[in-house]
Amino acid sequence: MLRENRKYRLIGIFSALASGVLFGVSPMFVSIVSQRGVSSYTVCFLRFLISMLLFLACIMIRRIDIRLSVRHLSRLFLASLCNSLTTIALYSCYRYIGISAGTTIHFSYPILVVLFMTLLLKEKPERKCLSCAITCMIGILFFFEKRSGSAHIEGIVLALSSAFLYSFYLIVIERTGISEIDPVIMGFYIALFNTVIIGTYDLFISHQISLQMSASSWILCALVSIMTSVFATLCLQIAIRHTSSILFSLLSLSEPISSVLCGFLILHEPFSIRKAIGCMIIIASLLYLIGSDHQEKKTMEDS
Repeated sequence: MLRENRKYRLIGIFSALASGVLFGVSPMFVSIVSQRGVSSYTVCFLRFLISMLLFLACIMIRRIDIRLSVRHLSRLFLASLCNSLTTIALYSCYRYIGISAGTTIHFSYPILVVLFMTLLLKEKPERKCLSCAITCMIGILFFFEKRSGSAHIEGIVLALSSAFLYSFYLIVIERTGISEIDPVIMGFYIALFNTVIIGTYDLFISHQISLQMSASSWILCALVSIMTSVFATLCLQIAIRHTSSILFSLLSLSEPISSVLCGFLILHEPFSIRKAIGCMIIIASLLYLIGSDHQEKKTMEDS
């Protein structure tokens, strides 16, 4: 039993890393599409719309019964609302404090997950997770660049809101039991609810979604959808099912590293010494976390 549990925990750990990498690579395609005049809200809307259609096709082929209880549907809607508002808040903050500063503040969510689980749910975090969270946050601070914009209070509030909402999204998935739902069914409903929420927000507030774009832009949007709302979301669900929201939030810090490296290698964006130091600090911290977790489970198994 212990060996089986260790096996599934390793699956959860690598799923969390894979989710972070997939989410981290996707901004490269979003950047390319944005340079062609496509708004970020359009990419976000299509990301959920396309993934919803893909999940629906899978459901029809497998003839899956998608009926869920009102309780499960309400919890899925709550998770989707947090996810949608995270995206809206993050994209909105970029207008005030820039992408670098906004993303840096957003990645404070692992600390928020630890705080919420400790203060609200009375769950004492493991010492290794707490030390990893603090070390990773130090590494994330190295990604912050002064030239990214002035620290406008509204932008900072929006960026912090995105971090708060995303941490709550992770906790909802773990604590409400919806991670136990069939991954395809969960993916379908989350994509459906996000499509409706983002579409409604644009209809009444932002007015930035436009489906008039080139075929290559459609292909890139489809790639973003498949990478994030299909594969990365499935990995997220598997990771939280076999680990926890705290461990997942820490391991998903592979996202900013993969994003920075893709920007440097493919988009030829500048890669400063500060970012290199930040990447090394985060990688070292995550390797320590994975290594200590593996050793701990192995010791329990041997005993």
